[in-house]
Amino acid sequence: MSEKKKIKINIDDRELTVNEGDSILQVSIDQGISVPHFCYHPGIGIDGNCRLCLVEVEGMPKLATSCNLFAKDGMVVRTKSEPVEKARNGVLEFFLLNHPLDCPFCDKGGECPLQNFTYDSGQNTTRYAFEKNHKPKHEIIGDHIILDKERCVLCSRCVRFGRDLAGHEELQITARGSKSEIFVPEEEKLSSKFTGNYADICPVGALTTREYRFKARPWELKTVNTLCGDCSLGCNVQAWKKDDQLLRLTPRVESEVNEWWLCDKGRFGIHRHHKEALVLTALKRTNQSFDKVATASALQEIIATLRANDSWKVGIMAHSSMTNEDIFILKQLANSIEGASLFAPISSNVHDIYKLLKTSDQEMNFPYDIENASSVMIIGESIDDAHPVLSIRLRRLVREKALNLVIANDQVSELDSIASEVVRASKWPSFFNELPEFLAKTPIQNILISDRIVSHVTQSDFLRLFDIARNASMKIGLLHSGSNDRGILDQWDGSMGSSDDFYNSAFDAVLYFGPLTAQAERRAKESTFFVQGALALSDVNEYAQYVLPLESSIEKSGTYTNHFGKVQTLRRARKWIDKGLRISETLRTLLNNFDSQGVTNKTAYEKIAAAQKNYPATMDDIPESTKTYHHYERATWR
Repeated sequence: MSEKKKIKINIDDRELTVNEGDSILQVSIDQGISVPHFCYHPGIGIDGNCRLCLVEVEGMPKLATSCNLFAKDGMVVRTKSEPVEKARNGVLEFFLLNHPLDCPFCDKGGECPLQNFTYDSGQNTTRYAFEKNHKPKHEIIGDHIILDKERCVLCSRCVRFGRDLAGHEELQITARGSKSEIFVPEEEKLSSKFTGNYADICPVGALTTREYRFKARPWELKTVNTLCGDCSLGCNVQAWKKDDQLLRLTPRVESEVNEWWLCDKGRFGIHRHHKEALVLTALKRTNQSFDKVATASALQEIIATLRANDSWKVGIMAHSSMTNEDIFILKQLANSIEGASLFAPISSNVHDIYKLLKTSDQEMNFPYDIENASSVMIIGESIDDAHPVLSIRLRRLVREKALNLVIANDQVSELDSIASEVVRASKWPSFFNELPEFLAKTPIQNILISDRIVSHVTQSDFLRLFDIARNASMKIGLLHSGSNDRGILDQWDGSMGSSDDFYNSAFDAVLYFGPLTAQAERRAKESTFFVQGALALSDVNEYAQYVLPLESSIEKSGTYTNHFGKVQTLRRARKWIDKGLRISETLRTLLNNFDSQGVTNKTAYEKIAAAQKNYPATMDDIPESTKTYHHYERATWR
């Protein structure tokens, strides 16, 4: 892809070097120059309907909307002149004609662009005395969204997001003039997987989330920058807290991962479990029931049992929600306990394919390979279900760059409707036998393969695909099921076994982290001593002698590696589990009783990074405890 030509323009007497053809509004935003706007959003695109982003351009007879004014060499722009301010104030006055005066109890209060623009313009009175138009208020239009039609400024962001990116044209604008309003068909509700984004992008209080409604004001909150752990994409999120109560998650802009978006599953996952439903302290089995015990006491009893039976064969099964640092400590622990072996929750086939990718030059460089590709093939994955936010990027590329999307799957997916070709694979071995012939007829630049189909095909099938990819300069990306599977694979060496090895072995004692699979339950029944790490009480297995708290990603500190190899930082945003009960502290306590050398998150990461060429050498911002940030700012992307 050729680089854009660099040119010089002047905005408010500032000489800037920009790309030819860049939007003047986006250039202004990037340079910290305030230009009011409603309809423009960098992730949704240009519409030009609000007319609020007017600027003056030298040599042009009239004011121009800066969102669809594109940079040309030598252009001179003024965003603060008297004609500009007068015109903007006139446009803003029209927006306020029928807008209700309910800022004191509107959920957008304190983070509302309309409120900010009105305050900046000094419009504290109205010239109009007629009755405002009244429209329906507080309509529940989805599981998570409430619509207030009176507040809507008809920017059409929500309409365009649903149609162009979410794949569901579920919101429309009906009627004309002052009667225009957002319309949802009767007896229908929002059905996309991204409805929470409507509240993010709405520039007023027309679309708000039911979960956050009337809970707090933004100036009362602190935020924690962390990650969503619901899939292996690792979306960047901002967790909003009042005191120690976590009230909402919103996306953080990260162009290499989730851009501006977050799926509903990840966003509202913080409301999935009630505190009473989680394992918050250690449990000890007494006869057929479990009693709560001090975690420190439980650990000492576990340690004493393992020390007293040093001839035991011990199996330790990691969980894909564990951080890179936790996996490093588990490796150290397995090396320190006599007769212990560590196992990854990943099959040997996935590990072998991953090694093939790592030793070749065919691994995808995300997102650059996809952004610059003319064709992408997805094999064995319903992206819209497994990695929803990635499907938004693919939809955008199909719309903006005419991406040729080919889907090969044994299930129907929402992306089928925009794919140029859909191959319904009923049997994966036969599909891979026919794949060379298919690729000869349909050239593909990038292939995304789900790890769930790897166990259904042989390594020779994949080797054939790698040969084709090498000859065709094709790139391959492996999509993982677990939130930190890639991080575990990066640390996999001769001291770690696969899930297949674990299921096919017998152990005297087992330390198992996460909910048990049917195969793992057999190991629990047959072992003499079984310790489980569990998040929810519903995950606790009846065969466990001890249960240790396993916290969710929102309660962790450390790093995750997403399925494209990007290392990102988790910060603890919720404190339902005390610091002394967290799994990282539990593992360190176990390690310190078998190995005198202590380890922290920071030292663990430094040792991991030293062995991984693609990892940042240091991650100085990994906190040992929660790090919070006071947040009260104007978020321009909203």
